[in-house]
Amino acid sequence: MSLEILRKIGLSEGEIKVYSAVLDIGTSTINKIHEKTGIERRNIYDIINKLIEKGLISYTVEKGNSTY
Repeated sequence: MSLEILRKIGLSEGEIKVYSAVLDIGTSTINKIHEKTGIERRNIYDIINKLIEKGLISYTVEKGNSTY
C-alpha cells in the first residue's frame, strides 16, 4: 500500500507507521508493534485507539490480552 494514500486520507506519521506494521505483521500485540515501529508503547495505545475509531483496525482479546 502506498504511504502517500494514507497521508492523503489524513493519517498522521505515527498512525501510518502503526497501521503499516499491523498490515505487515498481521495479528499483533503492542510489544510486537513497538519492536517493528520503535514508537513508545504509551503512544501506540493512543494511535491504535485513533485507528480503531477510524475503522482501520480492530482488536480481539485472547487469554486476557488484546491483539490488533
